[in-house]
This record gives sequence, structure tokens and C-alpha cells, in this order.
Amino acid sequence: MKKETLIRADCFPLSAQSIPNSILSVLERFDRAEYEAYCVGGCVRDLLRGVAPHDWDLCTAASPDEVLALFSDVPCLTVGLKHGTVTVLWDGSPVEITTYRCEGDYLCHRSPSSVTFTRSLREDCVRRDFTVNAIAYHPGRGLRDFFGGQADLQNGVLRCVGDAHTRLTEDALRILRALRFSSVLGFSIHPDTDRAIKECAPTLVHISGERIVAELKKLLAGENAAAVLSDYADVIAVFLPPLSACGNPTGKSALQHAFSLCKAPQARLSACLCISGICASDTARHTLSALPFDNAFTDAVCALTEEAAAPPPTSMPAVRRALKRMSASTFEAGLLLHCALFPADADSAAHAHALCRTAIEDGLATRISHLAINGRDLSALGLRGKEIGRTLDRLLDAVIDGEIENTRQALLKRASRQ
Repeated sequence: MKKETLIRADCFPLSAQSIPNSILSVLERFDRAEYEAYCVGGCVRDLLRGVAPHDWDLCTAASPDEVLALFSDVPCLTVGLKHGTVTVLWDGSPVEITTYRCEGDYLCHRSPSSVTFTRSLREDCVRRDFTVNAIAYHPGRGLRDFFGGQADLQNGVLRCVGDAHTRLTEDALRILRALRFSSVLGFSIHPDTDRAIKECAPTLVHISGERIVAELKKLLAGENAAAVLSDYADVIAVFLPPLSACGNPTGKSALQHAFSLCKAPQARLSACLCISGICASDTARHTLSALPFDNAFTDAVCALTEEAAAPPPTSMPAVRRALKRMSASTFEAGLLLHCALFPADADSAAHAHALCRTAIEDGLATRISHLAINGRDLSALGLRGKEIGRTLDRLLDAVIDGEIENTRQALLKRASRQ
């Protein structure tokens, strides 16, 4: 096989992207050793869609020990070895190579009880989740599509391999993967898979919160997120019960409009909470505590939720106080979300946005760090500990309210009297 920096896979029946030389080199090594190997899964799906894959997964008839022997001259990671996966660090980039395998009965709706290696590519593909992810490709041997994955890609349909109920019962995470794929790729969900998703939804309680959060964030970012969250509100409600309200007719309409304006996952989750009747920051925080969202994400969602539910501030001091509580980007996202949920307030939201821009462009103080003095200055006046922070906070409020100017002299004079 001739090596090039990038080689087009022109034998694909659909539009294709380029195959990196590093992947071709790995496949070449398998060919020379007479081991069957293919690109498989998401990378092939993306190639057929004309999208550059983010990463590459290979499958092979070679056993894990044979793979390690074949790549003994390069670094290999063996963390997934018991499941048949060897990660080869080829040219410094990780390439996951997994031996064809069959799986035993699944435990706790997540992991197979056993893994048996096989020399059959079809047996390996039959265990995969969706037909569009069960297509394999080799530059010399072409495509191997046992379950109609290409047709499903062309038709924009997400369908489980084999019996949908069996696939989703085996691994409940596949339920969320289906919703995420539908949201991000814009695929419709096959009726059999749709029915199985709704029937198997209760098994999501067996999935770790970390996995749920990862899938939910990706789902929220998809172009088709509003439709998916509306159509599968009861599924999402298994781990975030209030969001069932997003599935009623009023909720669907509001969600569609909000998501058309707000693209960030934090803002979209805030929209879901507002539509569900959750408007207070502390209530939003309690709801989100059911899942292990990171603190920054939770803080942003809670701030947006409270800001979106409240009428836009109408004065410069009120806007500056809002900017004291949150970043300008969060404040502006909250205004946008408020407009999406309360279109009648568009003019007042636009006015608040203009005030925000003016405050930023004119360099008006909205944070303690914007003051003309700092903690060292107050320490020189004899203040200690927490009193320094409390005094700076009161000084900022006085500046925002126009009681004093943000000058060193004025601030020190006020501080000395407190």
C-alpha cells in the first residue's frame, strides 16, 4: 500500500473524508502479518457522512497477545486488555485496537459478564449498539455492513442492531447514546428502537451519574436537542424528574423557541428548568444535585435560571449589581433566555443589554477588583480578616449606587469611617 500523508477512501459509496496515513500504516502492519483488521464504529460512520472523525477505532481477528506481539516495537497501553483492547501509541497518537469478541450476559444493565474472542467480524458487529455504528471498512477489502447501516445513514435513521429491547436492556447507557445521536446527528429514531427506549427507560437508574452527565451535556448541545428532550421528556425525567414538563404541548413550544436562540448547554438546561417551573437559584441547585455536574456548570445554570425568570433590570445600578453577581456573558445569556421564554419582554431585555455593554465599555466598577483600592490599603487602615472583604463589598455597593466616586481618596475616606 502506497503511503501518503492523506489518502482518500474513494471506494466508499457515500461521500468520504481522508484516511490518515497513521491509520493506514497500522492496517498495513496487520495485512503484512496476515491478520484481518478494519476501521469500525464512529469513524466509519463519520466518513460516510463526509465528516472528519475525531478518533479512530480498529477491530481485528488477532488476539490481544498477538496484537501486543505485532506492535512490540511501539508503546502500548493495556488498560482494556481483559476486554480485548490494546491502545497503540502510533506516531504519538493513540489508536484503540480491539479483538473481535462475543459477549456473555450483561450484569446490572451495563457490562457483560464475560468476553470471548472470535475470528469472525460479523460476530463482533452483531454485539454493537446501532446499525450506523456497526459498519467496518478496510481500504483494500472495502465496506462490511451486515445490518443495513449504510441505508440507515442515508435515511437518517437510528436503529438498534438486532432486537432493540435486548440491546438497550443489555446496556442502559445505549438509551442516552441514542438520544444524543438523534440530537447531534439529527437522526430520527426507528419505531422499534423508540418503543424500546421508552420501555427500558427505568433501567437508567443503573447508570453512573458521571456517564449520564457526559451524555446529557452532548445531547443539550445538539441541533435537534429541543425535539429530543420534548419527545423523550419522560426518559430524561428518570434522573431529572421536573423535566417531564418539557414534554407537554406548552413546554415543547417554549423549548423549541428557547433552544433556537440559546446554544450553550448551560442556557438550554436553564430553559428546561424554567419551563418546568423552577425559577429560584436554590431550587435549581437542589434539582441539579441529583447528578454530579461540575461546580462551574451548576453555578452557571443556577445563575441563568434565576436571571432568566426575573424581569430584566431597568437601571444602570441594577445592571451593575447583576454584573457583580455573574459574568457579563452569563448575564447576557440570561437576557437572551428570558426573551426566549417571555417574548413580550424583548424591549426591556434589549435595554438591559445596552446598559450592560455601556458599563463594560465605560469601565464602570462591577467587581471588587475594579475598585481603586484593595485589601492591602484597608489592612494599612487597621482592618483585619473578614472585615476587609466585607468593607470592600460595601464600598463597591456605594460606588454602584453613586454614593461615592471610585477614587482612592474617596474610598479610603469612606473606609476610615466604617
